[in-house]
Amino acid sequence: MQFWKGAFQLISALRSLAHPDLAVDLGTATTRVSPRSGSMTYSIPSVVEGENVVRGGVISNVDRAVELLEPMFYAARRWGVGKPRVVACAPTDATADERDAVEEVVRRAGAAAVALVDEPLAAAVGANLDVGSFFARMIVDIGHGVTDCAVVRAGEVVTSAAARVACSDLELAVARFLAEHHGIVISAEATRRLLKEVSFDPVNPKAGSTRVTGRIAGLQGSREAVVAYADLLDVLAPVHRGIVSVVSDFVRDLPARICVEVIESGIDLTGGGALLDGMAESIGGATRLDVRRVPDALGSVVRGAQRMIGNVEKQRLWG
Repeated sequence: MQFWKGAFQLISALRSLAHPDLAVDLGTATTRVSPRSGSMTYSIPSVVEGENVVRGGVISNVDRAVELLEPMFYAARRWGVGKPRVVACAPTDATADERDAVEEVVRRAGAAAVALVDEPLAAAVGANLDVGSFFARMIVDIGHGVTDCAVVRAGEVVTSAAARVACSDLELAVARFLAEHHGIVISAEATRRLLKEVSFDPVNPKAGSTRVTGRIAGLQGSREAVVAYADLLDVLAPVHRGIVSVVSDFVRDLPARICVEVIESGIDLTGGGALLDGMAESIGGATRLDVRRVPDALGSVVRGAQRMIGNVEKQRLWG
């Protein structure tokens, strides 16, 4: 028995050398790559020479996206001698052309074979949900470029809806408000930090104000502005309502049997939007369902894609 166990481990190691399988999450804000074995995840902003290579959850510049992925593949492969096989993710509403673009980028970056999976399904697997159950589970991925809702049952997405309204729209609203009403420009990172200070909780909105330092628009030098949280909420309200409406409309339109199961199981929330204070509470208030933030909201998609590699291999889904 010990001999066969050792032989199996040797075969697995040789297979890993031949095909150093990878998982890829090409996100609007951040691209993440994780090798099949180990807990390491390589993450970098989805930007090449100041240009965003992913917009609204889909690739906007194929050549730049290849430039982004190539060094990440090289780093993640480590000692692998062959080209990697890659499980990559796409929004549920991605068109055939948009999915083809993901596959093209991954192949040109060095992949020998590619399998595409839906982002919410990968997120559910990464969040340790029982996706193999015949009892429906609903997951919502609020990313930087897309809000993606899906119901998973028996290992498949049985129904889904997505809209290109998400965290980037919230950040844009904040940036425009500061420029127009306070005459200052702040970095994308500072905008994200400021957004995290706001609370979307309809029951316990955050009172008071915060001080923001930014570059004077059109001039040299910087200036400090005092910004009330209530003013920020007013500016963010249209986008926030749009995100919440995507989820509430999806729940409202669910088939009766699925809806009953979702009412019982609730909603699991993932993506960067899940980390915003009060987002889960506001969605819960609109849907009247229990909404839970998954433990690893930012890494659940790539972690799930990593765990799905074995199933892709077993079912021979490599393209």
